[in-house]
Amino acid sequence: MTDITIFKSYSGLVKLVELLCLIVAMATYFSLHYINKSDTSSTYFVACMIVSSFLQTSFLLLVYVFGGLVIQKTLYELMVNSFYCLMLLVTAIVLFALGNIDSGTIASGVFTLFAMVAYGVDSYLSLINMGAMQRADPAAPINSQTPNLPTETRSQPFTPPPAYNPPASLVGPGPYGSPNANRNSTSAGDLGGNR
Repeated sequence: MTDITIFKSYSGLVKLVELLCLIVAMATYFSLHYINKSDTSSTYFVACMIVSSFLQTSFLLLVYVFGGLVIQKTLYELMVNSFYCLMLLVTAIVLFALGNIDSGTIASGVFTLFAMVAYGVDSYLSLINMGAMQRADPAAPINSQTPNLPTETRSQPFTPPPAYNPPASLVGPGPYGSPNANRNSTSAGDLGGNR
């Protein structure tokens, strides 16, 4: 049921590196950084980005271990990895701007940059897993304007489909009468006024 061979692949190893860098970034930021009243919004942003990327990566790794390797071939993983790559770069910039002399903030910024590089590599690996980096068929024409269709299909002009005519059983006022007749009368149907 569990498949730990994912840890032998490049994608699994990169996920472990991401988790390790994020754990060290969280540990150094929350243990060595003193939070002032002036930097609470940036503290919330840093905590949100580091913790959410850690949770998302942990979730994806758990899905991989329990056999959900199909996610590696979808656009979801590329979007998640690209998003966290960009946001961890912004987080590292915020951490370096906050840390004048604070060693916890600087160390957290460095490990956030390492995690950002790992997410960039993971984005590249997800592109490869999706098949976006495969070479095209060299025998195919380079700039063919018309697709390879049979000749009788190419020469026929476009004819629109016929107009839709509903069956006779669907035409008419229906069980509740016509929609706009007797709009204000209570005999048109029970509209809840008699309760």
